Amino acid sequence: MRFFTIALLLGCTYFSFAQTTEGLFAHITFDACDAQDDQGNLTGQVFGNPQCECGIFGQSLYLNGIDDYLQFDGNLQTVFTGDVTLSFYFRPEPTTNTYDLFSYRDQCGLDSLFAVSYNGLTGDVAVEFIQNNNRHTTLVGKIEPGACWQHIIFVKEDKIVRLYINGELKFEQRNSQPILIVNNGLFEIANSSCLGGKLVRYHGFIDDLRIYKRALPLREAVGLYVRPDQLLTSDTTILLGASVQTAIAPSCATSVSWSPFTSVANPADGNTSISPAQTTQYFITFQNSGCITRDSLIITVVDPSALDCNNLAIPNAFTPNGDGLNDEFKISNPYVFDELIEFSVYSGLGEKLFSTTNAYEGWNGYYHDQVLNPGMYVYRIDYRCSGQQLSKSGGVALIR
Repeated sequence: MRFFTIALLLGCTYFSFAQTTEGLFAHITFDACDAQDDQGNLTGQVFGNPQCECGIFGQSLYLNGIDDYLQFDGNLQTVFTGDVTLSFYFRPEPTTNTYDLFSYRDQCGLDSLFAVSYNGLTGDVAVEFIQNNNRHTTLVGKIEPGACWQHIIFVKEDKIVRLYINGELKFEQRNSQPILIVNNGLFEIANSSCLGGKLVRYHGFIDDLRIYKRALPLREAVGLYVRPDQLLTSDTTILLGASVQTAIAPSCATSVSWSPFTSVANPADGNTSISPAQTTQYFITFQNSGCITRDSLIITVVDPSALDCNNLAIPNAFTPNGDGLNDEFKISNPYVFDELIEFSVYSGLGEKLFSTTNAYEGWNGYYHDQVLNPGMYVYRIDYRCSGQQLSKSGGVALIR
């Protein structure tokens, strides 16, 4: 019997979102529909009547752009004079003006301020970090047009400043000296002292505000991003007659639909089962209050009667660096044979470094919990197929 469990092993993708807490100074989740800082370092106050709405992880706040705003008081000078990271999600209502998102300043001037704004006409997010006329920088990056929610991260690491949007580095600059912000103002959302003209109060959703008293490195910054309204199930391969169980990321969508809907168990549910009779690309549409997001999934269907026992797909290199791409050396198409007798990896001196009888298990480049050096290693695969005992061997390059 061939390995018909491929649909279960390859059709479901499991995600754990890394939300680092080291150095976390303030965390406003908005889950209680207020401005409470879970870390207890900031005292928040809500003005106007912001509405409580579905958010990224729980609830978010919806500001009306008229009289809704928030203020936070605390020991902010210790934050903005050192390394700092600011992370938040927002979903703006359409505008041709510039929304005031965040500000930390005590007057409308060009001395000692931090400000974040969104230009609805150009789609740009701008982060101003100004100490004085001689020490200042402005980081600018465009939001993702096809996404409803946008995730923004600002990082200051000594003289370097960075801007991430939806998990991508959009702007990086090295200044001649560190920029230090010292003032007696409050940290505010949609209440800059420079409101007026084209700069207006923010109108839209905001969620999961985090402030760190350290500069998050690339991996941790990207790890904070959870893309909503998307498929978590990756493109996959199944045997004819099997199915794929799909899963979606957190979503506030009021409706979900699949196209084509043939072979989809529930076309109105993102978490459903799909059993195609042939290779098909499926599209899923998320609709939420006029905001539409789309994603796609390709399911490749393999007919077991057409499989060739001798055609094992084995990569010739792998990169076990923890980036989630090509981290393991494994058999790419283990469903072509009936039984795996043994899959082994050896050093150049013949020492066995890895062995398994699980056709879907791979080698991570370790031996006795020790990281092995880059180089060439030897593999051997013994398996049974169509009543025959076969073997395949070769070399694989470990690259770091």
